[in-house]
Amino acid sequence: MISDNSFFERFCDQSEETRLEKVSEQYYLKPFRPRKNVEGLVIGVSPTAHEIICRNFGPDINFIAGEATNLGLPVIGPATSNKWGFGETFQTIKLDKGWYEYQLLVDQNYGAISAGLDIVFDFLKYLLDEESPSEIEQLCIIDEIGRGSGQSSKGVVAKISPVVRKWLAETDQQQLSIFVQTSMREMYNRLNRKYPKRDLYHFKASFNEDRFSIAAPGSDCHCFFVPGDTIPSRDRVSSVSPHNMDTFCDQFTILAGFAEIWEQCRQVQLINPDNQ
Repeated sequence: MISDNSFFERFCDQSEETRLEKVSEQYYLKPFRPRKNVEGLVIGVSPTAHEIICRNFGPDINFIAGEATNLGLPVIGPATSNKWGFGETFQTIKLDKGWYEYQLLVDQNYGAISAGLDIVFDFLKYLLDEESPSEIEQLCIIDEIGRGSGQSSKGVVAKISPVVRKWLAETDQQQLSIFVQTSMREMYNRLNRKYPKRDLYHFKASFNEDRFSIAAPGSDCHCFFVPGDTIPSRDRVSSVSPHNMDTFCDQFTILAGFAEIWEQCRQVQLINPDNQ
């Protein structure tokens, strides 16, 4: 399945000296709010990334078929249907210039959604090097989506580029915190409809060039810069690691917050690429 991880390795080897002057990502993550009672996520992918996923996500791929058996769901490939995944968890929308967006509604089998996300991000992390880009152009990479059982088993591991760290230091952090808290609150409340809704202050978002922490309600459930990844490494790619993420609700809530950060930064780069 995975034959070349040099794209991922070169992303992680970025430094201030080797950073691009503009960002042209191969994929991105952003929030998706299609209607009042549904919350979701969107993965935008380049034509090459879409081709890779179509070629590798299908019922004829052994590990995909095995995952579907474990979930008790059919495999529908994106090459044969615009509604695909384990069941119909993703919907493909074609954009201008050959790009695609995978819309994901978080309102059904959470295990199937998490499995689909984990596999898609795995393809995107390792297989984009088929295009052999001469430079690394990603703002962020989703490194891992936890799918184990028990405590701290649903974590999200990500890496963010020097471009994002610099932007975090220079942006209106109070305004960004409100955006991130709002996205997390909306996701959390949609997934917990049987319980009283949480207010904005139950969700935490604190970051600058040297700090990154987003937190959902619960026992200190959050994502943060790994210990020691502070001032000396601010010009290199930084890892964001989970803590006490026990449920799919925790996972999707944190992903919603991370997606908001990614989208806010991406929009700045699209408007003013020299801002890096």
